Amino acid sequence: MDGDSADPSGRDWTRVGLVAGCLLATIVVTLLMPAFAVDGLAGSPLERVLPGESADPNPGAGSGAGGSLGALNPGAGTGVGGDIGLNSETFGSTSTEVHFTVESSQRTYWRTAAYGTYTGSGWERSTDTDPVEGSIDHPGPDGERIDYEVTLKQRASAVPTAYRPALIDGIDDPQVTDNGAIQPGSTLDAGTTIEGVSFAPQADVDRLRSTDESYPSEIEQRYTQLPDGTPDRIESKTAAVFDDANADDPYEKAAAVQEYLRSSKEYSLDVGERDNSIADTFIFEMDAGYCEYFATSMAVMLRSQDIPTRYVVGYSSGQRVGPDTYEVRGMNAHAWVEVYFEGVGWVRFDPTPGNERLETQQEALDDLEGDFDIGEAGSPGEQFTPGEGGGNSGEQLQQGLQTSLNRTAVPGTAVELTVTYDDTPVRGVEVLFNGESVGITDPLGRVVGEVPDAEELTVEIRKGDGTTPDPLADVLFGSEEGEFDDGNLTTESASTQSIRVPGGAAPSAATFAAGQQTKLSASPTPAQIGTDQPQDTHPIDRTASVVIDGEPVPGGEVLLTARIDDVVIDDAVVTVDGETVGRTNESGQLVIELPDRSGDVSVEVERELVSGQRTITVPELTMSVETGVLGPNSFGSATITAKLDGVPAAGVPVLVGGEEVAVTGPNGTAQVSLPFTHATTIAIEASGQTETTNLTGLLYLPLGVGVGLVTVVSVVGYALRRRGIDWLAVGTQLRGGVTAIVTGLRRGFVALVTDGNRYVAGALRRIWTALVMVAGVFTGSTSVSELWRRTSGRIAATTGAIAAVVRSRGSAEHSRSGAELTVREAWNRFLDSISANSATTQTPGELARHAIEEDGLPEQPVVELRDTFREVEYGSRNASDRLERVQRAIEQIEQEGER
Repeated sequence: MDGDSADPSGRDWTRVGLVAGCLLATIVVTLLMPAFAVDGLAGSPLERVLPGESADPNPGAGSGAGGSLGALNPGAGTGVGGDIGLNSETFGSTSTEVHFTVESSQRTYWRTAAYGTYTGSGWERSTDTDPVEGSIDHPGPDGERIDYEVTLKQRASAVPTAYRPALIDGIDDPQVTDNGAIQPGSTLDAGTTIEGVSFAPQADVDRLRSTDESYPSEIEQRYTQLPDGTPDRIESKTAAVFDDANADDPYEKAAAVQEYLRSSKEYSLDVGERDNSIADTFIFEMDAGYCEYFATSMAVMLRSQDIPTRYVVGYSSGQRVGPDTYEVRGMNAHAWVEVYFEGVGWVRFDPTPGNERLETQQEALDDLEGDFDIGEAGSPGEQFTPGEGGGNSGEQLQQGLQTSLNRTAVPGTAVELTVTYDDTPVRGVEVLFNGESVGITDPLGRVVGEVPDAEELTVEIRKGDGTTPDPLADVLFGSEEGEFDDGNLTTESASTQSIRVPGGAAPSAATFAAGQQTKLSASPTPAQIGTDQPQDTHPIDRTASVVIDGEPVPGGEVLLTARIDDVVIDDAVVTVDGETVGRTNESGQLVIELPDRSGDVSVEVERELVSGQRTITVPELTMSVETGVLGPNSFGSATITAKLDGVPAAGVPVLVGGEEVAVTGPNGTAQVSLPFTHATTIAIEASGQTETTNLTGLLYLPLGVGVGLVTVVSVVGYALRRRGIDWLAVGTQLRGGVTAIVTGLRRGFVALVTDGNRYVAGALRRIWTALVMVAGVFTGSTSVSELWRRTSGRIAATTGAIAAVVRSRGSAEHSRSGAELTVREAWNRFLDSISANSATTQTPGELARHAIEEDGLPEQPVVELRDTFREVEYGSRNASDRLERVQRAIEQIEQEGER
């Protein structure tokens, strides 16, 4: 090296640079090494520093065992630590009960509600909605389209949708909340199928990094709200998290808080902490929690730095059971956050540790038949699959040494624990549960012990009493032959063969039995084994699922079963609405009687540290009756609609007057005829309930119609009598009138065929005359009074002619006098003798003038007949003294007509 380039201090900078480069290369290799595994970057340290980390996004501790359906029925408020609406422990269980199935073009989360107001102990949301009319608008550009079809397996008051929903179909009166969730107009029943189209936000990481913190004032004001009394240390802690992560833009800040929560807290369902400042409690005082705690804490931390964030509930994507087909279970009920990015809109972030969550779900699914793919996408850029392994294995005691349980640890129940070293059973070691010895492991490394009443199960392993010696146990815990040498465990024997097990793999018991020399490279040091007793912990599940069999009806009985996974909870105290009703039997069961009312009933079971809760909804039966615009009447019918908790109920019997007359159809309706009685009772019976409606006044309309008919008949009868028509002869007259009409039609047809030209000409002439008269009114040649006189005259003539026909047909039985009959007969014979084509539309004077002027009949007989007919018909006079003259007149007319 040139002396001019040497550091005066004597340091060789070339070597320093080489060492630094090697150190950097080592770090890079450490980060990249896991990337060459099957899962690529998943789980590698590098993954944690790349945009969009890979934590498992299937955060779904479900709806509570036994089917608590809070995520399908979100309330206006929700607590953190178990409560959502009226349901408890909604997100704190591993229920495998299917809530809905989905056929979707993309795996995604299913959103049911979003909350904007943080109360300290939970969240509240606005209940304002707008009707969905066509497509739904959302802020920000549309991303990938998601088409899906949801089929409910449970009743629901909210519609699970992919965010952001744009179109919805299959429900009546859909409503959209101001947070973009979809609600139906009424509760949806199981079996309902909803089709939807959503457009995901453009949540590309690079796009999110490019945004700034210039938010709309209404968004910033509403979604950065924190209640008075929120501890200042949350704001300080969040600022420190930002500084540690060198987070400058909104995306980096959200990712920094998410990573802080995941790395500093464990995932556990065995948590029930509640507090008036739950975010502060979780951040600073708790070591573990589930999705409600993680999501609430992230939202509050970001809000403390004025980043708009809201709390969201719904479901993770569920288990894929076929192409584009998913089963979404109670365990998938989940909570996460949405962070607002200017120019993009609301974007999902899931701070709950994803791998641990999916592993918990995988364990719950192990007892079910079928293949379940439960991988998911979480926050932007993330994709998760459950970690390898399963069962109830605890944390590794030390390198290679493990314990596992054969079942869920429940206080007061026996479990089988197995001790292995790199999958080789370890026999002859003593096992302690929470400091109490439970026995020595058998040749398969197993021991059975009772789970104590505690928050968690601490398992300690120590060397046994030597009655069941095991060379492997001797090696692990020390013996006369074994000794530690610089961190490597060596055993000596007469054999000269030496075996080195690379990577610290455990030698088999056969190896030790053969007296072979074995060296365990990288074995636990004496400080890890020889001095301290190995121990680990297993969670003790204290949350029982409460399953109800039977139809909940007021005052009815249902069968309750309490269990945790496959462990029945016997001798547990059962309370209904806070009142003790008994204890579960050895099968964990008890028949309970429900209150004699509808609505929600709270059922709880408790045995020392084990407890469980279930809300049973006894549906309320309601009935509506529609009778139409005329109201209830014996002439009509009624439409009955039966509903259970607002949902149309099919197959409900409908009783009218105590007799079953119909059953409601699929839409919950039935139509019944109303009886001929003044009042009746309509009732429906379902779900142990009876709804009754009394209808009165059914005879009002029939009586009104009857009175109206009597009045009309009376008026008509009076008018006919005034015209000289006997009421008793009306039937006969009508028959005669019909006969006359038929005869007239026949004669008219014959006349039209034989002399049609003349009749047509006469009709045209009369039409022309009428038109001239009307036109004359406008030209002034005819006065209105003259037009009225002529028109009324024709009407009177027509009326008179009709009356004459009626009288003539009934005169044989009820004539007032022979003179009247003779005059009518004479006039009818006169009409047969003239050529007027329509005698019923002309006055007697016009007919007489036509006979004289057109037909050339003798004037004097015609005038005599005309005047006599007028006196008899219009004056009701007795013309018997003129009968002879009338007789002579008609004979003269007929004789002249024959010429």
